[in-house]
Amino acid sequence: MEVRFESLSVRKGPDLFVAGSRRILGRRDRVRRLKATDGSFNMDLPVGAVSTDAASVVIWCKQFAVQFALAALED
Repeated sequence: MEVRFESLSVRKGPDLFVAGSRRILGRRDRVRRLKATDGSFNMDLPVGAVSTDAASVVIWCKQFAVQFALAALED
């Protein structure tokens, strides 16, 4: 699955990961380390890492267990 970040700007933090969730504020599973905190870019997520019924993508700080950003997925 490929996710597109368009004009992303989030605060820098340690240990940031991109994760998928079935519900908008659902359970977060670490998927892939975030590539950048600013700009537009694509990220390839591993096959099967985000279920086909995922509704959102979150940027999650594992070290402090804090959500940095949330976005609903679009087709």
